[in-house]
Amino acid sequence: MSWTFFIWGICGGLSLAVASVHLLAWIHSPRTKESLIFSIIGFSAAALCLGEINLIHAQTAVVYGEIIRWMHVPAGIIVISLVWFIRLYLKAGRVWLAWLITGIRLLVLIVNFLMEPNATYQAIESLNNMLFLGETLSVPVGVASPWRALIKVSVVLLVIYTLDATVTAYKKGLRRSALVVGGSIFVVVSLSATFSNLMVKGVLPAPLLSLVFQFIVMGIFFELSFELIRSKQLALDLEKSQGRFKMAAHAANIGLWEWDLMRNDVWANEVSRARLGADATDRIDLELMLEHVHPDDREKTRQTISQAIESG
Repeated sequence: MSWTFFIWGICGGLSLAVASVHLLAWIHSPRTKESLIFSIIGFSAAALCLGEINLIHAQTAVVYGEIIRWMHVPAGIIVISLVWFIRLYLKAGRVWLAWLITGIRLLVLIVNFLMEPNATYQAIESLNNMLFLGETLSVPVGVASPWRALIKVSVVLLVIYTLDATVTAYKKGLRRSALVVGGSIFVVVSLSATFSNLMVKGVLPAPLLSLVFQFIVMGIFFELSFELIRSKQLALDLEKSQGRFKMAAHAANIGLWEWDLMRNDVWANEVSRARLGADATDRIDLELMLEHVHPDDREKTRQTISQAIESG
């Protein structure tokens, strides 16, 4: 196996692995939308790896241009996903700017499939050869498309958006998250823009997006993994606390209950169930609870509950 296939293969495999982990996390807990968006970023990064390994071994200018065209899809998805990941995870970032970046990247994708050969090049005249790790790679010689200005605008806006969201999150106290997520995105976006320009100028065989995006993938992966571990620890601590509270309530013979208004379902601890004459598996609703209220107080209790519901 060649070194290029090995390097890009490792990067693609890592992206697929971490994306799969967080896709499963989202399936298990649909509320974690950050995990879903991150899995989209990971799968898109893996697609970029596949595209670039074919790009650097392209034999003709036509094939090279066609691969670039299709690489715009995962690249655009990553940019849009990063914007909304920042918004969800850091709870920061200006909404109007997020929509503006999203709109520009969608416009780039439309132009990309309308123009020949793609939104990056106006024309690819030929391919030069470049020796890298003992392999001959293809380096494009062509004319940049004027539509690249849209791509550059979206990159500048993404940097501004990321810096603004990072500073806001940092001030809110989310310091580690802000530095890890915001810092990695800022560095990677800057490197991607630089390498992309070098490719268009015929210096590099590819924009190396799949390689530099690994910094984002791994940075966000470790940050989300840390949060999953922290959430698990908080759940264990809560379980212990609830256990202690349950024992204290039982020892003090305190009856506890809670009414789910939407389902008319009442949760009750062992003390309350014993007083109601209900087993652990018996369903309890509000009517059963009211049956155990003194008849003289029952109607007043109903009215009090109704007033509480109406007034919020």
